[in-house]
Amino acid sequence: MNFGFNDDQLALAATVRDVLRTHCPPGSLRSERRPAWEQLAGLGFFGLLLPEAADGLGLALVDVLPALEETGRACLPGPVVETAVVAPYLLADVPKLASGAVCVGVLPPGQAYAADADLADLLIVVRDGGARVIPAGTYGSRPGAAWTRAGRCSR
Repeated sequence: MNFGFNDDQLALAATVRDVLRTHCPPGSLRSERRPAWEQLAGLGFFGLLLPEAADGLGLALVDVLPALEETGRACLPGPVVETAVVAPYLLADVPKLASGAVCVGVLPPGQAYAADADLADLLIVVRDGGARVIPAGTYGSRPGAAWTRAGRCSR
């Protein structure tokens, strides 16, 4: 049994590494909230796990793991895993997900805050055994809002 990554998987990771080296240098982590997001979107990074019918590449998670590892190596900020990994499994029919034009945040069960909710166009909220999607325009800092732009659940 071979547990190594194949040449295609490693080539994808190398491409992502090169993009991040150029567009997400350490200095940009202090000044930008989503450095290299557009460049990764141009590669099709956010559609790697989406089915072809949703404008994705239909790859398996194992095919994408080395590329995801590179985003961690570069400390790429923003809801990368939520948008590139979680959303394809829960929201494959959302238009523009593959293009990276839609940014997704996730609030897991038992958590009071959603990381990077201020950057998200959609929040996936997992509560009571189910998940629901909340568009960005329906949460805010107004009194009585279920979600604040900081991602805090008030209900």
